[in-house]
This record gives sequence, C-alpha cells and structure tokens, in this order.
Amino acid sequence: MLSVELMRPDSAELSVAAVALDQADTDMWWLGAHAHARHELLWGNPLPELTRLEQRIRNQPTMTDLSMLPGRLLHADAVSLHQMLGNMVEARLLLDKVRSHGEASTEQIAAQARQLLLDRRYRQALDLLRYALRSGDRKPALRVLRLSGAYLQDGDVSAQEVDSVASLLLATGAYGSLQEAVPEVQRRLLARVRVHRAPSNAYPFPQRQLDVTERERDVLVALRDHSSVREIARLLGVSENTVKTHKRGLYRKLGVKSRAEALAVAAHHRVLG
Repeated sequence: MLSVELMRPDSAELSVAAVALDQADTDMWWLGAHAHARHELLWGNPLPELTRLEQRIRNQPTMTDLSMLPGRLLHADAVSLHQMLGNMVEARLLLDKVRSHGEASTEQIAAQARQLLLDRRYRQALDLLRYALRSGDRKPALRVLRLSGAYLQDGDVSAQEVDSVASLLLATGAYGSLQEAVPEVQRRLLARVRVHRAPSNAYPFPQRQLDVTERERDVLVALRDHSSVREIARLLGVSENTVKTHKRGLYRKLGVKSRAEALAVAAHHRVLG
C-alpha cells in the first residue's frame, strides 16, 4: 500500500500483485483486494475492478460481513468505485448499508463526505468532516475533502489552508489523498507537493460556477493577447489601477497567480463560453 499512497504507479502495481499473491490463500486475502481497489481507483479501470470486488465480497460472506473490519473496508472501496463511475444511486444505497454497522472508519467517513459533495450538499459534508476531525487527528483524506468542500461552497480557499494540507501530505506521504481534491484544489496542492504521478482517474465532483464580473471578464479577454497592464488599460479605456484591481479579483476567484494559469483555469471552466 505504501507505493500506492506515494503515487508510484509502476512499483505500486508490482507491490499490489505481490500482496495479492502472498495473501491469496490466507485469511488476509482482503488486504490484497483492498490494495488492488486503491490502485485501480487511482490509475486503473474502475469498472472491471468493481465487478471483481463485488464477486469477492459475494464469495466470502463471513469475512466481508459488515460487522467485520475487512467487510467495512471492502464495502467502502466498492462505494468509492461506484462514485468514480458515476453510479450515484448504487453508491448511496451501499453507503446506507455500511453506515448501519459499527463505528465508521476513515474510509467510510471519506466515502460519505465525498457522496455529499457529489450531491452538492456542501454544508452537510463540511459538518461531517468538521466533526470527524474534531480531535485534531491528522487524517489526510478527510483534510483534502474538507478543503474541496470549502472550495465548492465558498468559491475559494486561502493559501494558508492549502499550505497546511500540503504540509500534512508531505509529512505523512499520503499522496493518494490528492484524489479527494476537486481539480482546482488538486492543482494548487500539486504546485506545493511533488509526486511521481498524479491520479489519472477523478471523481465526478461538481464544477464550481465562477462568479466573474463583467469587467473581470473584459480583463480576462484582454489577457489572451496582452500581458501588460498598460496595454490592457489602454484597450479598455480605464486606468492602470482599475485594471490591477479587476486582475487581482479575477486571479483570486480563479485561484491562480499568473496569466498563463488564469487562461488555463478559465478555459477549463469555460468562463468565456
């Protein structure tokens, strides 16, 4: 699992295969199943993995009973795979089933909070995460989800908040938690955290609708062809200070620090249509 969390897909694949082989005929087979599910969530093909995982759960009803840790963990993996594939009805039904058994693990809380974000229930997700993190525990996946929830609800997160989560990822090496970030939050975290390879799969989180003013939009259009504040001011017929004010507001809403980043993020969100 270490290679998976360190975001080294090549060595992770070998490690997952080794764990699965070593534990295949023991009571610890579920460790290999969990590691394989995590690998496929990050870089692989979730659909066949979901089929395999559900078959394993059906074939091992005693070990995967929800009263058992392996059962709760593998069912949480199945929820994550459903969410990745956009199967929201199935994910919600399975979550309801998992929640009714025993104390929630970090994986279960993450799956529940993620579902709330996917359903655009941002306040409920943040309340759940705030409660789960109340003891000050360092739970990277939950911290990244809380950052994503704040971004989706408020439209922005502070550099200090991003730095705090990035420091936690660096300290713990739990880079697999980057998958819990919405695209803009993940981009800002990756600017602070070096990983071998970012997740190639992504949960279908909602896109934040950016509340860009008409003047900020004018500045954004001008930025496509002009990098100088003086040139943009002349083009728009306003003062340079006015351009600087709108540019600062635009960059803050986009969560960027440069012209190139602003244009890339604006294109992703189709701010200009």
